[in-house]
Amino acid sequence: MINEVFECQFEKYSQFHVIEIIDMKKTVRYRRFLNFMLFTTGLILINICAPLKAEPVSMQTPEQFLQIVKSIVELDDLSDYQKISQKLALEVKVMSEQDTYISQQEGRGKLINIEVVKIENQIWDQQPKDFSIGIFQPEGKLFQKIWFRGKLRPEKMCITRDAIFKRFGYPIRESIATDLGPVTSFFDFRKKNWITLEAHFHRAVNSNNERCVIKIGFSQNIHGTQE
Repeated sequence: MINEVFECQFEKYSQFHVIEIIDMKKTVRYRRFLNFMLFTTGLILINICAPLKAEPVSMQTPEQFLQIVKSIVELDDLSDYQKISQKLALEVKVMSEQDTYISQQEGRGKLINIEVVKIENQIWDQQPKDFSIGIFQPEGKLFQKIWFRGKLRPEKMCITRDAIFKRFGYPIRESIATDLGPVTSFFDFRKKNWITLEAHFHRAVNSNNERCVIKIGFSQNIHGTQE
């Protein structure tokens, strides 16, 4: 951490120069002032250069979790992936950025791949590979396509269909996998961007005869755009 701070300090504050002062009294005063400035600057730079950590959020109940989900949907912009990750008690980082061709429909653009590096809450599946996060900026377009999906552990917390419907209303559409896979409910929120909440429910019921969410996702301008 100290090395990172001083490297960042050198980079951001290289415009400072040592001023040689002949008068000894002035030299002492300037040294005290310089020491104070370096100490203050170091404290600031620790905050600037340190990697973002997951916020200590409370997700002990389905209601608390769904309130966080609601706050993300209401942002109407998923581009601040660090902020969203913090809300969900995850740490992420950009793994790659590349210009790529997706398909004839999507065209060419800049693709940013983001990976989970730390999982702070037990309700999530503990394998980073079970998360999918990315941003695609199509060439010549003003909007971004963004997705953020992760697997949940229903044995740690069961978020039921009734709880989802109570919070967000009935889904706009549903998709049922043909291989006895999950039932997916889609909820659309259209403002400046087209935000979609995806809730994937297990086909089987638990001991309380409830279907739990096994995967949840957010997307922006994937299922449509406001252009």
